[in-house]
Amino acid sequence: GPDIRRTAKGREIQADAARDAIHDDLVTQVSQLLATATIPADDQSPRAVSPSDIAVLVLSRHNAEEVRQRLVDHGIPAVLARGSSVLHSDAATQWRWILHAMARPADPARARAFALSWFCGHDIDWLHDSSDQQVGELQELLHRWSQILLDRGLTSAVRQIRRDTLVNARVLARRDGDRDITDFDHVVELLQVAYAEGATSASALLASLDSDPDTSADTDIDGDIASRRVESEAAAVQILTVWVAKGLEYPIVCIPNIWSPRQSSLDTLVFHDPETGQRTFDTASTLGGKWQDPPRAWPDGTATKQRRDIASAEAAAEDLRLLYVALTRARHHTILWWSHRSGTNKTAISKVLFGRTDGVIDAALFSAEKVTLPDDDQLATELQPLVDRAQGAISVGVHGSASPVVSVRDSSDAAQHREDLQLARLDRIPDRRRHRWSFSAIANRVDYRPDPLDESMSDSGASDEPTDPIDIRRTAPLPDTAVSSVSPLATLPAGAEFGTLVHEILEEVDFRSDDLRADLGHVIDHRSRFGSLDLRPVSPADATSADGLRLLAEGLETAINSPLGPLFNDGRLADIHRSDRLDEMTFELLLAEGSDRESVLPSDRDIGRLVHDHLSADDLLRDWAASLADGIFGVNLAGHLTGSIDALFRVNDSDDTPQFVVVDYKSNRLHDPGAPPRPGDYSQSGMAAAMAHHHYGLQALLYSVAVHRYLQWRLPDYSPAINLGGIAYLFVRGMTGPASGTGGDLPDGVFTWQPPPQLIVDLSDLLSRPTPSAIDPAARS
Repeated sequence: GPDIRRTAKGREIQADAARDAIHDDLVTQVSQLLATATIPADDQSPRAVSPSDIAVLVLSRHNAEEVRQRLVDHGIPAVLARGSSVLHSDAATQWRWILHAMARPADPARARAFALSWFCGHDIDWLHDSSDQQVGELQELLHRWSQILLDRGLTSAVRQIRRDTLVNARVLARRDGDRDITDFDHVVELLQVAYAEGATSASALLASLDSDPDTSADTDIDGDIASRRVESEAAAVQILTVWVAKGLEYPIVCIPNIWSPRQSSLDTLVFHDPETGQRTFDTASTLGGKWQDPPRAWPDGTATKQRRDIASAEAAAEDLRLLYVALTRARHHTILWWSHRSGTNKTAISKVLFGRTDGVIDAALFSAEKVTLPDDDQLATELQPLVDRAQGAISVGVHGSASPVVSVRDSSDAAQHREDLQLARLDRIPDRRRHRWSFSAIANRVDYRPDPLDESMSDSGASDEPTDPIDIRRTAPLPDTAVSSVSPLATLPAGAEFGTLVHEILEEVDFRSDDLRADLGHVIDHRSRFGSLDLRPVSPADATSADGLRLLAEGLETAINSPLGPLFNDGRLADIHRSDRLDEMTFELLLAEGSDRESVLPSDRDIGRLVHDHLSADDLLRDWAASLADGIFGVNLAGHLTGSIDALFRVNDSDDTPQFVVVDYKSNRLHDPGAPPRPGDYSQSGMAAAMAHHHYGLQALLYSVAVHRYLQWRLPDYSPAINLGGIAYLFVRGMTGPASGTGGDLPDGVFTWQPPPQLIVDLSDLLSRPTPSAIDPAARS
């Protein structure tokens, strides 16, 4: 329109004026579509246009936020689909303010800046009138949050900040609350990622927010975790870049800025070298001066012009591809804006519109570097042949700089049939006995504090191993003679951290390696760099951490070369091929499926009775099963059971029939830490006492049920009696190499147990649903 500001020459429109006028007209067009337009529904009957039917395609993520804000300011719901970086949002700024203050709570200037944040909600007047005591109270609060961050971690700190400040309610009450709270929570997730990677202080977390990925490019990168998310699932206009829109379709598409020449690609030359075929960055193009003269003209103006021509052709081709994508996204209706400003005559859309003769593309005009544009008052006349050839599919309109005409009708079905809000009422009593269980959750009911980031609920690694040795009553007294062979692991420290290290090493190393000691050393060295565990042996007194690293490698090599007994055909871990082991097998099982509040759920008593009835009189764990039948845990199991099996080994018998053995590594110290192991410390009876004391028998049975259900689905012709190979708990401190043993067939340090296969089947059935014995009170009594 003629009322939009022109340059001094009077012909070209000012860029900012054109952008503002087009955005205003975009608001007008979208408003009119929502107020008056209809499109075919799935059954082809017309329906009113909803905001979610409209997509606005822009060239860059910066443009996307500008368009979204303009629509939202005029009451039109709009969301970004993979928009600009959340690290540039207002929410990120608020988090920078609070982290800046938490990094140095004693600084009153930082506390005062924090007072103006979303977390406090104070204004400049409060800041002016506030007393030193009021600022001091904020400083105390910041100091307390900083201490929580250091002592208990980021999750606890954020939870406490939300609770103390009620920031969520304050943010949601803002005009653009949905957008802000989405960004707010997104920044928290990015901080959690940084915290997990070692940014554990307020200063380190603040620095992580300044590590901003590149958002200046026109393309969007899949997997950019900082790209802003859609803030609402309600019907809203979708705003996205042309690159993101590739392959998508929308009923209505608006393209407001593809007419504008992008930042000149000739300022920085990037092109494919015709000689090498490689994508090339011309460093000379970033230097000062004119491109025809040194230093930008390298080695001379002719060569520079050749590079510029190649880059220009590639940029033009890319612009055409973008235009093609933009113009082919709409199913029913496309609205495109064009304006005449400096550089417009080189854009792809100008060539498509005006590189024509009598409405038909003219190859010579189209392929030229720039196209001749008509005067403003001749634009409609110049485009008329194209309109005529389109036979009503294309129309051309001229708009000015008037304020947007907004008349939004909420056309969503929900709006037309909206009912009064009512208080939701719970018409049933939920069954609160259903939980997500693990062996650790059952065995440690009194003092159970799982890591919230541990999917296995403290069932993986060495979470179930004690820190200190225990006095275990054995079935027979131990002789006073010393053992002939002692594992190098015997003098190393005990505890869950050491046990987890052992688990990680055994999971990673290849037992069949040609240079096992070197591989163990490499893995141990790598793991020890990322931990603070002191591996100094408990004896002798002058032992060093280097001694501990050496003993750890020697001890694990010894364990890997120790015989495993008849359950493994007298083989060793060193004989287990990678293809025959499944490490850290996680599982998730349904418990008491189909039960309700009236059902009597399976309990630890039921499990104990079932196990006791199946075990033979000479089974080393039969007495433990009797204690389990007394209900030592007092649990009723319903919901889900999760866990992580250290390893599942496939062992073939003499007929090459696969048998699957559940394996759990244990680094428990079963001997006096001040003396070497004695005969019997790691014998079958000695280990059985530890199995009973820590209730590892229950863990082994639950793991076996998981394997049983797994093999049911994965192994053709599966038979529990044939394919369930038993259970092995490997107490690595007692595994002393090829000479390991107690004089019988069973080696020291290797506790093997073969519960009857039918027990595993019956236990799986018991856990899967309430059985008659479990729901009959008379039977239970």
